[in-house]
Parts: sequence; structure tokens; C-alpha cells
Amino acid sequence: MKILYTTHQFYPEYGAGTELLTYMTCSQMRRRGHSVHIVTGHPSEQPVNPDFAFDEYIYDDLPVYRYRSSSFHPLPDQTVMEAEHDNNIVKEWFKNLLKKIAPDLVHVFHLQRLSAGVLQICTELGIPYIITVTDFWLICPTTQLLLPNNRLCSGPQRMMANCVKHLANRASKPAVSRIVNAMPACLIRGILRLSSWQPRLRVGPLADLNALVGRPSYILRQANNAKRIFVTNRFMHNMLVDNGILSKKLKIMPFGIQPLNTVPRSPQTAHDVLKVGFIGTLNHHKGAHIPIKAIRSLPPSMRIHLSLYGNRQQFPEYVRMLDHLCSDDPRIEFKGTFPSDQIGKILNAFDVLVLPSLWYENTPLILLQAQAAKLPVIATDLGGMNEVVSDGVNGFLIPPDDDQKLSSILESLVKTPELIPKLRQNRYTPMFIDQFGDLLEEEYRDIVGR
Repeated sequence: MKILYTTHQFYPEYGAGTELLTYMTCSQMRRRGHSVHIVTGHPSEQPVNPDFAFDEYIYDDLPVYRYRSSSFHPLPDQTVMEAEHDNNIVKEWFKNLLKKIAPDLVHVFHLQRLSAGVLQICTELGIPYIITVTDFWLICPTTQLLLPNNRLCSGPQRMMANCVKHLANRASKPAVSRIVNAMPACLIRGILRLSSWQPRLRVGPLADLNALVGRPSYILRQANNAKRIFVTNRFMHNMLVDNGILSKKLKIMPFGIQPLNTVPRSPQTAHDVLKVGFIGTLNHHKGAHIPIKAIRSLPPSMRIHLSLYGNRQQFPEYVRMLDHLCSDDPRIEFKGTFPSDQIGKILNAFDVLVLPSLWYENTPLILLQAQAAKLPVIATDLGGMNEVVSDGVNGFLIPPDDDQKLSSILESLVKTPELIPKLRQNRYTPMFIDQFGDLLEEEYRDIVGR
């Protein structure tokens, strides 16, 4: 079978959860004898030049076709917001690519930077496609359902009024943001209706706003044409249905992970100092500041150590804030990044992993990997994470941004280390990539056969 996969970014420059899941799936299918191709976006700060926006390369014997996109510059005939979800340049390129490769099936892991226009092209050419949902891009332009003030969002409101305020905060000058935030939602909706009725008003910012209003209906139309939409938990299923995805298209399928090379753990805690780990992007929504605050609030004499793994160069302003919070505390250490095949060794060095995300997440691969390593997890009581972590059973759940609650849990683990082996015994058992591949292959054959 010939299968084409899409993702928003890919190795070697990017290797977070969605990229890793895409790579593992592609490698698994290639080992099973299928012909595999990858189409990916790639962020760029330069205006898009259609003559130089596309390239090809090989990664680990996988052919990759790449589009270099900009989130800040309009295309020759499209606004930034219109191209975000329906990119004409990508559609033309993707159509030619599909005709050249002639895949039996397209499997989407992400559409950011590529746009949902690739689904439209699949439909036009009669190529079946399925979607694995890894975040909230289908319903949220920022993918996270997280407002600028870090409050959680349940999805677009009527005429996208809440999204207008959100994006104004992200992209506009402070004065413009203040004006937009002061406007009632009914006024924003009225302006958008007026500009939709009067095409000559659709210039400048109003053109982008009108494109934003059209985003949900366009994406839903393309997504609901999928043969299957896989989600990894009940929370994501319900969120998508609430925002217009057809429930009959949805199917729960947990992510698969690679087996880990870990040293068998002894029945008791192996460390006389409580080893706490954080692994993730060093950006505010991942919450690395929360365990730092929690550690700092504990007495200096308490035997505890926090190791933070993440790229310090990606979001330097946030990292500077973290450094200030640490205040050279010897109990807190930044460890940088590591090759993905070392994850078992890294996890084995911890007594507990902290996942203090401020957004709904989904089901992070690192959470599944930790449970495979019999490592207790302290996670935010949100989204799909609380479908894996049961409070007091295989870890603990904390409210969002609650460093005091985290501090209390860590203190109890230091004082009663016998809790840790009990939490290990109750681990959640994740699906491994071979079983994930079996299920996908069965779905592929069913879809292509029909």
C-alpha cells in the first residue's frame, strides 16, 4: 500500500510529540512493507516565495516533501488568516504531488502550515483520508484553546468574537489590543457582519477577520469528509463533537509508543533524594515554572532535586524568567535535550515526573512513556491527562497553575517514600507501536478495500 502522511513540522529540526508519533508510525509502516511518504510544513519568518517555498529531503530513508510557510506575511492573493486554513499555494503543490505519488491513502497527523486545503484536494482527486488528532487545530487557530490570560477556552463563539480578541492580543500593537479587548462581543459581531455584507470593506484587518469567521465552516466541511478521525481520549472526542465534528466519524484509538529500555526498578525508592523530572517545551503553557516554584517553597534542607529537560534556546524570554525563579538553587538543574532513544534511561533516573501543563494537552507521549517505565506522574487535572493519571493511584492530579498543591505532594513523597512503589504498581498500561500499527493497518485495509 502507498501511504502519504502529513504533519505541521518534522525532523531533523523539530521532534516534539506529534513529530515523534508521525515518525514512529511511518517507520512502522515502512517495516511492514508499505511505501511511505511525508508532507510537512516548516516555519519561516520570511515572506513566502512560491518559487522557493518547497523542497524535498530524506530523513532516515523516509522521503519528505516540505513547504516553508510564514505565519506573519500574506500570500500574493490571500491574507494571512485565509492562508492559515485554506492555502492556495499549498493546494496547487499538493495536487501535483498527489498525482505524482498516487497514494492509496492520506493519513493526517497535523495540518497547521499546510492548511485544510490539502483535504479538499484529496476529495477532488478521490483519495481517501483519515485524521489522527494530536491537538486542537481543527477548532482553534492557536491549537491550544488557551486564551492570552492563560484561561482555558471551550472553542469559538458565534462569529468568532472570542477568537478576534485572542488574536488581537497575540498579533496587534498594545494600543490596538486594548481597544479590541474593550469592545463587547456584540459590537465585534456587528462589525464582522457589516464587512461580510459589504465586500469593499474587506480590506486590511477586516479582510483577515472575515477569513477568521469563515475558518470553522471550511475546516469542518473538509474534516467531516474524512473516512475516520482518530482521537486518543474521551475528552477530545467530546470537545470535537461540541464544535461541529460528526460523532460518527470519530473513533478512540490511543497513541502507540516505542518499548523503553529501562533498568528494572527495585521495590523501594532507589534514591535517598527525591528525584523529580520535567520533560517538555520550555514555554509558559507547559508550566515549567510551576515545579520550580514548588521546589523553591520547600525548606532548603529537604532532600529533593528537580531536573528540567527542554530546549533553552527556543523561547529565551520564558527561560530567562525561569532562571530568575531558580535563583541559583542547587536543587534545580536544567539538563538540555537528549536523543529520543535515551528516554528510557532518562525516566529511570526519576522517582516522579511532573506534567504541569496549563492547557488541555491531549495525551502527551511523555505521559505514556512514563507509565510504561512504571514512573508515577503528577499531572494537571485537565483534558486527556486525567484519563491516564488517577489521583492517588498511579500518580496525583493538581489544579492548573497550583504550585502550592504540587509542593504539598512533593513534600509528602519526601517524607513517605514508601508511597512511590505503590504508585508504580498501579501504572496505566499504554499501547506500544506494534499494536498501534496492527490497528492502523486494519483500518487502512478496510478503507482502501472499500
